[in-house]
Amino acid sequence: MLIPFHYEEDGEVCRHIASQLPDDTAVCLDEKYLSEDMLSIIGCMDLLVGVRLHSLIYAAIMGVPLIGISYDPKCTAFLNSVGLDKLSTRDGYTAEAFETEAARVLANGAEQTACVKRHMDELSRKLDTNEEMICAIMKDEKKTQPSAPQKNEKSGVRTAGAISIVFLLTLFAKLLGVVREMVQANIFGTGVDANLYTASYNSTLYLFTTVCYALCIAAVPILTKEFAADRRRGERAANNLMTVTLLGALVVVVLWQILASTPLVGVLWDTDASELPRLVSYIRIMTCALPVVAAAYLNVAIFQATDHYELQGSMSIPYNAFLAVFLLTLGARWGILGVVIASSCAWLLQLGMSIPYARKEHYVYRPVLDRGADYVGTYFKTALVTVLTTSVFLFCYLIDTSTAASFNDSAVSAFYYADKLFTPLTTSVLYSISAVMFPRFNREFTREDAKGYLGYIWNVTENTLLFIFPVCAMMCAFGTDIIRVIFEGGSFTAASTEMTGSIFARYALGMSAFAVLDLLNKAYYAMKKTLVPLLINLGVLALNIVLNRVFRTDTGVAAATSIALTIGALAMIAQLFRGTGIVRLVPLLKGLAATAAMSLVLYGGHALLVTADESKLMLVVKCGLTGVAGCAVYLGVSLLLRQTIMAETIRKFKR
Repeated sequence: MLIPFHYEEDGEVCRHIASQLPDDTAVCLDEKYLSEDMLSIIGCMDLLVGVRLHSLIYAAIMGVPLIGISYDPKCTAFLNSVGLDKLSTRDGYTAEAFETEAARVLANGAEQTACVKRHMDELSRKLDTNEEMICAIMKDEKKTQPSAPQKNEKSGVRTAGAISIVFLLTLFAKLLGVVREMVQANIFGTGVDANLYTASYNSTLYLFTTVCYALCIAAVPILTKEFAADRRRGERAANNLMTVTLLGALVVVVLWQILASTPLVGVLWDTDASELPRLVSYIRIMTCALPVVAAAYLNVAIFQATDHYELQGSMSIPYNAFLAVFLLTLGARWGILGVVIASSCAWLLQLGMSIPYARKEHYVYRPVLDRGADYVGTYFKTALVTVLTTSVFLFCYLIDTSTAASFNDSAVSAFYYADKLFTPLTTSVLYSISAVMFPRFNREFTREDAKGYLGYIWNVTENTLLFIFPVCAMMCAFGTDIIRVIFEGGSFTAASTEMTGSIFARYALGMSAFAVLDLLNKAYYAMKKTLVPLLINLGVLALNIVLNRVFRTDTGVAAATSIALTIGALAMIAQLFRGTGIVRLVPLLKGLAATAAMSLVLYGGHALLVTADESKLMLVVKCGLTGVAGCAVYLGVSLLLRQTIMAETIRKFKR
């Protein structure tokens, strides 16, 4: 059995060796295993021949006879520390010497393991002594020096700070996007022009952005590892992935130009024959932006891998600002065609946002094409799975809009505006968290054992949910009011507000589930496991299609998405944490109880204070005051129920 310990480097060597041997002579492990799994595998062996240091350590821990072939002083030092000699790749290593040593160890394996055990016990005692000495020194220092924050606390502060910065940048960018949508809604409303724009945008830029974001997620762990190993190696991997991605994008552009001319477009969006030529032309224009979108998101991955987390949150700021100004000045004159062209060209601004980071890192893209690199296959495999997992809400939304196309003339654009408000609010929080935490998921996975890693993941998930619950409650309670304040006016009528607000409120019910799926998908990716999230998210999409056929109304279709997401999130939690005993239900139940109390205040206050003829200003004031009261109730009930995280947050805030 051939075991690659440094998976990317050793895997290629192991596969080459296996290919040179007769069939069934050697088996090569073809995936990365957790530490406890690797210990179990090695524990079943009669003999381990190890080159990597960790293989020797694992064999010593499991009491397996071993032969160490040293290529580095650290391996020699370990072998000496457990009373063993070594075969050296530097000092006259021969096959004959190895054969003699293997025969000796197999014959006297029990004696060797007994010797190793004695030395391991002695090393363990020395380790305990070192620990006692360190604790004593720290105790003495505490008596003479003021206490300093612990490492975990410092790390937590840095993490919270990074998330806060990314969140604020993302929120500002999303708010600009909402302003852009406000102006667009005022000019075009929910009529035919808006529906054509929605159909073309959903078929191109929205879909491309989601796919490229999935490529970004797939690239982050690869590039993080490559840059950690060696700067030049990281840059070469970045250039290679960029080249491969751009070539793929050009192929897709050609395919989309061809598909736009087929009857499939009219069938998919239930478009009248008179409007079909306009829809086709819009799709063809927007398709041309794909290579720019791909390059922008690959840059996000490159600079996240080098610890620059702000780019993802900030890169859409000039894009949204430009489009908002364009709509205000030229939108009515140039019409939907002008918006289509401007939306496509504005992606150059998003790409340009990576220039300061490239200068800071002294990174210049130089075309490299190495399709044989081990990580290329992993990249596309992970990206394919990621498209179906991280983008599950997008696909649910596309299913919803396709279903809604047969309802009435306003339904498609009503779903568009509901999504354009729901997605920014949701992703401002989630993507800010994941932009910082996903690279750290990868690092935690390499440092922790399985249970420690899953405990870390659950802590992040639990804390995120306790933050999301009150946000979800406010979005549900004030959904229609939010839509009215932001979008109503001009061509966006009261009827448009009612339909869009109802859809938005139903989508908000699934916000917590959306958060869970997003975080746990990334937790699986860090473990290099993609089958479970793929199957669960495919199940979510299938369930959404079935429920859409059951409900068959605009609000029913939106509620179907939230139901499907919630069932998928519960399934993901059950599968990932099964049998670990890590999941703590009590804090979540306390959070739900506090959210229920908050909801009573929100709905009750809304019924008492808000009337149908309120001005937008009074709506903001009354809903804002009700929301503050609701948050106070959420916090108060949480403290009353002794919700630990709330008490800790308040204590840290006071500091």
